[in-house]
Amino acid sequence: METFNETRTHTAAVHVGIAQGAFDRALEYSKQREAFGRKICEFQAIQHKLANMLVKIETARLLVYKAASMIDAGFTPTKWTSMAKLVAGEVAVEVCLEAMQILGGHGYAVEYDVERFFRDGRAGTG
Repeated sequence: METFNETRTHTAAVHVGIAQGAFDRALEYSKQREAFGRKICEFQAIQHKLANMLVKIETARLLVYKAASMIDAGFTPTKWTSMAKLVAGEVAVEVCLEAMQILGGHGYAVEYDVERFFRDGRAGTG
């Protein structure tokens, strides 16, 4: 069970990294892309998307930290590692989908990291 718990926690941490990467790319893109004479990061709808993405990422990150700290303390936190893996996997996919929406057509292009993040994130979920 210790191996399962450590593996779940590691997988959850990878998914948090995927989500963070997608968020970072979407944020940077939104600061560069212009529509209707201004940067798209200035539109409230984009700001809401980015804020919601960040809340989800930080929630998943805290679950990973909780699971990892319990393992480090010598516990067998099966419930916490399972929750971390589940939430982080779902967050990775949700954040990547939102990032793809922010990037528009570029979000689906292989030249942009978000497309790969989505594939990697989706592959690790159940």
